[in-house]
Amino acid sequence: MIFSVLGIIAPVFIIIATGYTAVRSGYVEEGTLRGLGAFVFKIAMPALILSAITSAPLGQTMNHTYLLGYGGATFGLFVFGFVVSRRVFGREVTPAAVRALGVCGSNTGFMGYPIAIMVIGPASAGVFAQNMVIENMLILPAAMAIAEAGLGRPRSRRALLRVMAMSLARNPLMIAIVLGATISAAGITPPQPIAKPISMLAAVAAPLALFVVGGTLAGLETDNLPTGVGRVVAGKLILHPALVALVLWALEVDPATFATGVIFAGSPIMGMYPIIGGRFGEGKLTATALFVATVCSAITLSVILWLLGHWGLVEI
Repeated sequence: MIFSVLGIIAPVFIIIATGYTAVRSGYVEEGTLRGLGAFVFKIAMPALILSAITSAPLGQTMNHTYLLGYGGATFGLFVFGFVVSRRVFGREVTPAAVRALGVCGSNTGFMGYPIAIMVIGPASAGVFAQNMVIENMLILPAAMAIAEAGLGRPRSRRALLRVMAMSLARNPLMIAIVLGATISAAGITPPQPIAKPISMLAAVAAPLALFVVGGTLAGLETDNLPTGVGRVVAGKLILHPALVALVLWALEVDPATFATGVIFAGSPIMGMYPIIGGRFGEGKLTATALFVATVCSAITLSVILWLLGHWGLVEI
């Protein structure tokens, strides 16, 4: 089975390595990479979400048990990471919030989904849409709000909620979720001339996302490992998937949803982590953590896939 697992994970990291080499060597310019990243985030990923939600009744796409289980486990880990950073390691509020986000913020779209679609298939697309809701409406807003509060920036709760609401309203992924849910709830089936180009755009999301991940890593400076990187990476790659697996198992979700959730939780840190870290003075730590977590996930994701195959939850 180990060779089957390698057969699944190797193409993922070969594409990442291709993106890394292409940008590092100058064969692909960073400006081109930014354009590809924008295409994936603003066009291909929304098309993927729209296709996933409209391809099945809304009740089948949005699983309240999964939303509660994955969302509760992930938010609980965020709180745990924040408390440990504050009480055990003596971090201030803002650095603690940034580190806690690294422990539970997954690269679901650019890493988790490409792997899940290979071993689970179309069933993972609906779970992907739910993860976008959890990450963009719960985890990121909570982390950003606490980090902002730690800096003592004068902003009322109402103003903070307004800024978050405006950010969500401009987020292409959230727009796709709302649009897809509306279409699905209304029982409308998109006609073929519309559904076909959407599915074609969705199909290129995974490989392009992996290429962008590699190119992004090529531009990160990771010299002089900052204090705390190892704890953030270990929490993300080991503790997060273990906790999600435990909670989803206790809630008895179906095997495909369970496996997809564990793969998403086992994905490395979200690609925007260094951007968020830089905003709060933690750019070095977040960039290094992203690089190390992505490299180490080749091992941890292989172990996760092997375990899922051993338990008969995925075909490997």
